This record gives sequence, structure tokens and C-alpha cells, in this order.
Amino acid sequence: MWLAACGVDTVTTANTVVGRVLDPSGGPVVGLTVESLEAKERTDEAGAFAVVTKAPNQLVHFTHQGLWYRRKVAQTDFGEVLNLALPATRSARLACPNTACNLSLTWDLGAQFTAQVRHSCTPGGAVELPAAPTTDPRVQCRVGRGTAGRSLSLQIQERDGTLALVEEAARLEIELRATAGALPPECDVRVGNAAARPVPRMRGARLYSVIDPGDTVVRAVCGSRPALPVARTTADRGPAQVEWSPTGPRLDLSARAPWAVEAVWVSEGAGWSLPLSLQDGAAALPPLPQGSYRLLVRGEGASLPVAMSPPEGSVPGVLMTAAKAGELVGRLVLDAPLASGDVPIK
Repeated sequence: MWLAACGVDTVTTANTVVGRVLDPSGGPVVGLTVESLEAKERTDEAGAFAVVTKAPNQLVHFTHQGLWYRRKVAQTDFGEVLNLALPATRSARLACPNTACNLSLTWDLGAQFTAQVRHSCTPGGAVELPAAPTTDPRVQCRVGRGTAGRSLSLQIQERDGTLALVEEAARLEIELRATAGALPPECDVRVGNAAARPVPRMRGARLYSVIDPGDTVVRAVCGSRPALPVARTTADRGPAQVEWSPTGPRLDLSARAPWAVEAVWVSEGAGWSLPLSLQDGAAALPPLPQGSYRLLVRGEGASLPVAMSPPEGSVPGVLMTAAKAGELVGRLVLDAPLASGDVPIK
């Protein structure tokens, strides 16, 4: 009646937001200042308010117990008295991450009603939240400003009553494809020494994921055949794309180094190495692109001959080798890709 007598809308319209602010138990919140961009009013004994607004920024907001609440208005709200129900809360202490950033916590309370806390976080700092909603918020923490800024990827972990903001480790995705046919059911994909886990995917390449270690080599073995390794650096963007072939060249060391217990194949130009699984002195290789390669072989009780120099000179397509007690090195120069057959050894 008072609103009508003053010529103020009694329900929400394009010009006025009419509502009530209620506490978690449904009781009125009295004397709270509710604002729009054009005006502000205090809630009465019933928790009611009527605030003038103008299109297109039709919204109301207020601060309560350290949280900033905001309610957008849509056309579907016209003709209604909006009940803005405060959520159940608890006292919490929020520990900042190890990187300084501008923190924003946003709780979605339904019907375009949100609660938010903003804070400038410094390493070792904390935010006291006397009335944090009990539900999980959306977390954003920006480092820097403008186009040069970036968002930290954070998750909240509860530790002894403190909510700690922990930076999520960046992850590297690996796309493993077969150049012919289909990939075997089981593939061992490794990034450095870490095993990558398969990620469900509807179709296309098989996808794997692992915590990104930075500069590293991505390797895969499907069945008994290795894929062509891929060297990655921190400057690379997007997934690592690894190709596996059901066929490829074969390296047979049974005549040249029957004592071999370990062998490593090294690309001299692409920055990767490939441990070889020897069976009766032989090992499968992936199809090799044009380029230069080294072979390192050790016997029982010996070490990999990293310091040994490969033989001078080369015959294109032939693995030139040099050996001493329990150790062997070789060098292969390919003027054209090697896709199959035995690697000639001299």
C-alpha cells in the first residue's frame, strides 16, 4: 500500500526492481542497503525493497557480511516480487596461492543471483571469510592486467579447516594416431619417465594426458612396435601428435653385438632418443624420416658409450658401427625415409 501511494511499482517492471531479502531460514533481512545503478533503498521490517532501474542494466546489488550479492533482472521477472534468499554460510579462511594474483570467488545461487568476494592475493596471504556459502565457488585469479594478463588454473583444497587455493599443474595432451590400420588395444605412452593416461574420446586419434614436465620427449609403444618419438619444448602449443605404424624397419644386432643387453636409438636432428627392447639381439624401429641417427649399445657390466665417437664417413642407408669391449656405437645417415626392411649394418 505504501509503494502504491508513493507511485512506486508494487512488482518488478522495466523501471523498478521489487523484492525481499531473506536470511537462510526465510526471515527478513532488515535495514540492508539495496542498490541499482540509478538508486538505492533500505529493506523494511519485512525485508522488502523497491529500487528504480533503467534498461539495459537492470540489476540490484548489496553487500552482506563481506560478500557482494548481485541479482540480474530478466523479462521473466516482470510482474514478480523477487525473493533474494541468502545461502547457508560458514566461517572460512582462504589461503592464497604461491603466485600473486587478483582473486575472484563467485557462488552461483540460482536465478541469476550470485555472491562474490574479490581480493588481491599475495603468496602466504589469506582471506578471512566470516560468511562463505557452503557450496563450491567458481575461482578466478588473474596475474597481470589487460591483454598481457593470464588466469591461474586453481582448485580449492581443504586442509585442517583452511581452504587452500592450489595451482593446478598444466597438462600435456598426446594425440596418438596409426598411419595405417588401427591402433592395437593397448599402448604404453610416456612423457619423459611418466606414464600418460588415456582420455575418453568419441572418435579420431586416441588421446592421452599427463602433467606437463616442460622440455621432454613423448614416446609410445603399441604391441611390440614403437611410435616415432616427438621432442617437446615449453614453447610448443597444442597437443603432441605422435604417429605409430604397424610396420617399420628392423635392427638386428645378433651378429655384430651378440652380447648387447641395452640399446638406444638417437635422432641427431630431432632431439629425441628411443630405448630399444632387444629380443634375441633384434629390435623394431618406427619408420624413420630422412636424417642422421646414432646407435648406442652396451653389454653386461658396461655403460652406454656416450663418449665414443661414431665412425668417420658414411654410406647412405648403412649403419656404420665401431665397437670395443662391451660397447658399440653406430651412425646411420638417411637420404630418404626408411619405412621397412632390415637396417644394413657395417
